[in-house]
Amino acid sequence: WIVVGTSTPTKAPVVTPTTSSPTSGPSSSPTARPTQAPVVTPLTPGPTPNACPYQECIDRCIATYGGDGTSGPSYMCSKGCAGMSNGAVTNPNKFCDVEESERYSVCFSSCETASSNEDNKAYCRYGCEFWIVVGTSTPTKAPVVTP
Repeated sequence: WIVVGTSTPTKAPVVTPTTSSPTSGPSSSPTARPTQAPVVTPLTPGPTPNACPYQECIDRCIATYGGDGTSGPSYMCSKGCAGMSNGAVTNPNKFCDVEESERYSVCFSSCETASSNEDNKAYCRYGCEFWIVVGTSTPTKAPVVTP
């Protein structure tokens, strides 16, 4: 410490804590060094255990069909991953809100209204395959009877 107005360094006073009872007001004598505030380290964002993996499903569609999942076959496939409309995800939890063992079946059925085009429905059904849980039954398309 340097006291203003002098050039000779001086030592800070040595404070020894006392064991007496607390005073009723502020003291004019120095007190012990204050306790350091705790350092709060923010949590690093990471996967949430119960997070819906819809993006993994969409990435699978993109890897299979190309594009970016907003148009063409990869978009139609993405309809089997999440609620989609006008090239964008509108409900990421569309299938995660369904019991895990029922997701594939619910998704498969939803593909019937995803498009009037049969190829697009097939892309959607491929997206639904992401939700297959081992040990569950998988629906099949009803056979077409030709006269």
